[in-house]
Amino acid sequence: MKYRDVLYGEWELPPVIEDLLHTLEINRLRHIAQAVAPNNLMPYGFIPSRFHHGMGVCYLMSLAIKSNRNHFGHIAPLLLSAALLHDGGSPPFSHLGEHFLKEATNKNGEEFLQDILEGTETEKVLHNHGVTLKDVVAMVTGNMRPLSDVLHGSIDADNVDNIARAYYAMIGGKAPYNPTDIASSFLWRDNAWALSESSFWQVKKWQEARENVYRLIYGYPHLCIATMLYRAVELAFTEDQLHESFFRMDDYQALNFLRTCNTGTRVLVERLLRWQWYEEIFSHEMILPSKQVQAAADHWQGRKQLADAICGRFRIAPEDVCVFITKGRERRHLELPFIYGAKKRFDQGSSWRIYHVNVYTPSALVSSLGKKIAAFVADAVQF
Repeated sequence: MKYRDVLYGEWELPPVIEDLLHTLEINRLRHIAQAVAPNNLMPYGFIPSRFHHGMGVCYLMSLAIKSNRNHFGHIAPLLLSAALLHDGGSPPFSHLGEHFLKEATNKNGEEFLQDILEGTETEKVLHNHGVTLKDVVAMVTGNMRPLSDVLHGSIDADNVDNIARAYYAMIGGKAPYNPTDIASSFLWRDNAWALSESSFWQVKKWQEARENVYRLIYGYPHLCIATMLYRAVELAFTEDQLHESFFRMDDYQALNFLRTCNTGTRVLVERLLRWQWYEEIFSHEMILPSKQVQAAADHWQGRKQLADAICGRFRIAPEDVCVFITKGRERRHLELPFIYGAKKRFDQGSSWRIYHVNVYTPSALVSSLGKKIAAFVADAVQF
């Protein structure tokens, strides 16, 4: 079977990947967006799915294997399967839903892969190709280091494809770096991964592209849409309406389910479906956050507490206040060295992170309460 990727063109699928494509678990990934919200909520022409992304990561992994065929030819089915399935444990709305998955199951999306695949057709396919589910999960969760660093590291096949695909969807055109060049530059040296010196400037361009993509992710309306959807899931979760089965749904099943939950969740989802986005009444970025911001960014309850405090202070319905607080992901501290002849050199990049605090409400509330709410938030988080 041949597959044509929008970024990498046509390639012949290895037997294990071709067999995995026919499983229900892979079909689910076709209905989970790479972004935190599906296409029908987003103002872009096309948002790739976790399936598209997984196939891209799989292709880049094949290039890394080819560059190190003397080391990894015998375990290629494991590396390729893990690449394709690395997002197989994602809950609906991907990273947005992981906060609640972790609270409900004590597992993140990578760890939940074991639950999603155990006893399924996918596990049988893996077994038929000499691959164990245990090893796939270990690769995905980073528990097979140093081998798994090529999939679960500071720069890896996952991150290289993720930024290129998001750049294509959100900004338009191909990213300013070449993902295939970076993937081909992964080298196995001294029982660890490194990067060829030839990829140094490509990696620098990847870091710049990452910042540009996240600038849009943390911008309007993308962040507003994500925060409204987050609040909808949060309201359902705090009403004890989300059980383990919810985290096995795809995006569209989850949206339909949320419309059956409490009033606040239903209102938010229906507004999102109509593209009735809220307005941003507060936005602040900082490198040196207060203790209040740090604490709020470390746990999902921090957003909820601030949103609920605003609702209580101004007597606003829960669905009319959406809060976003996080430690940004724009910059990535690199851990892999570059190989220069017989020497290794580390060029780790910036390690500081940007913290974000944003508050959104319906436009009807902005004129009457916008400034008062903004002042309340500024005082609450104590910049």
